[in-house]
Amino acid sequence: MAIIRTQSPTIGPKTRWFTLFLAATLMAASCSNSSDDGASTTAARPDDTTGDTTGDTTPAGGSGLFEPVSGVPGVSNNAISFAVMGTGAANPLGLCLLDCYAQGVQAYFDYRNSIGGVNGRRLELSTVVDDDLVNTKQKALELIDDPDVFGIFAATVFQDGYADIAEAGVPMWITMPSAAAADGYDNMFVPIGTPCAEDCRSHFAVQQAIIAGATKVGVLGFGVSTISRSCVDGFVRTFEQWGPGLGIEVVYKNDSLTLGFPNGIGPEVTAMKDAGVDLVQTCIDQNSVLTVLQELRRQGMDDTTVVLPQGYADQRFIEDNRDLLEGSLLGVFTLPFEANIEGTAAATFLEWADKSDVQVNDFAIQGWVDADMAATAILAAGPVFDRQSAVDAFNRITDYTAGGLISPVDWTLQHDAPRGTDNLPPQECFAFVRVTDGAFELIGDPDKPFLCWDNTISEWHDPVPTSFT
Repeated sequence: MAIIRTQSPTIGPKTRWFTLFLAATLMAASCSNSSDDGASTTAARPDDTTGDTTGDTTPAGGSGLFEPVSGVPGVSNNAISFAVMGTGAANPLGLCLLDCYAQGVQAYFDYRNSIGGVNGRRLELSTVVDDDLVNTKQKALELIDDPDVFGIFAATVFQDGYADIAEAGVPMWITMPSAAAADGYDNMFVPIGTPCAEDCRSHFAVQQAIIAGATKVGVLGFGVSTISRSCVDGFVRTFEQWGPGLGIEVVYKNDSLTLGFPNGIGPEVTAMKDAGVDLVQTCIDQNSVLTVLQELRRQGMDDTTVVLPQGYADQRFIEDNRDLLEGSLLGVFTLPFEANIEGTAAATFLEWADKSDVQVNDFAIQGWVDADMAATAILAAGPVFDRQSAVDAFNRITDYTAGGLISPVDWTLQHDAPRGTDNLPPQECFAFVRVTDGAFELIGDPDKPFLCWDNTISEWHDPVPTSFT
């Protein structure tokens, strides 16, 4: 696997506003749904480059039939090659982004290759490209012209060049913080579908208040980011619609915070204390939440619950900040590892993450799901395939779940972001975890960890505990 790096320019304060990119995950979460495993048959794999087949049979699920394919970028008789493009050490949040995401993709490839690969070929990452934060467009254009790349996995801070990749017809799988860039592109895929674009409501936000026993909500966002301000607006609209009947209200809103809190966050926390806030919804980045938690503790608001925007499965983050994070909540769009996962895709992920020495966080999980989407698309296209046939075949799937890791996505609908009540998925599903003693604790039924709301019902209603395994 080649790692391509360019010289990193000095990162000035102007670029650091995008530390907010993780808040897009929270917004994306508000319109969740998901998927099916894809098709396949008894596998036959070539044992050399001539195209002769051996007739090997793989475990349940199969790995497709080998047939010679010519003229398809990244496809040989032996392998189907992909690239990963992401932001490495220059990521201003300091989170494991490119490396963890690429590790998740590779772990899935290792697993898939162990059961016969796809259509008789192994899956491989031929190139891992670090965009150094500011070279995303340049690197995207280079990958478009690479004849050895079938498709691209992307985990970047900026999305410059994503539209160029999509318009060139190259299949692309991306992370949730970049989800808005996928709106309307049939060959760009996000783990749980393209999220709500405007006028959003979030059942999961109300459920978090119910779990916390909270009645007075504060919402925090950054003024420099449209994403963050829209996130704040979505939470306010949510509680305006469903809060009154449940005795829950937003009593403090601030969508004009300065990135990095150069003047601290003391006055804002004081205002929340005076308003009686007992739950803080956050549309800010993961590290900024730590600053908020420190100030809450300093002002004696230890009993105020804070909802994290990111960080599931990142044990380093939890352990390093265990005292501050104690009692914090997080909505999870993937099957939580704290549920009963024996025999599930989540258990398979953890097994191969361990074998492949993956630093597990939510980006590694998204890398696994994205890789499963890629494999599923090729299998669904059949033994003679190309980029477009794989995209078309996957886009006919109406209930993709990545083997039960996510709630079902209807890919005939989910490329177009919902706006208000238009184009909503049939249901919104989340699992919920709480930080307890330096670890995540599942809230709910371990056998049915997802809570699902019917999006066709406008009134607030209790969710249905659900499993997709």
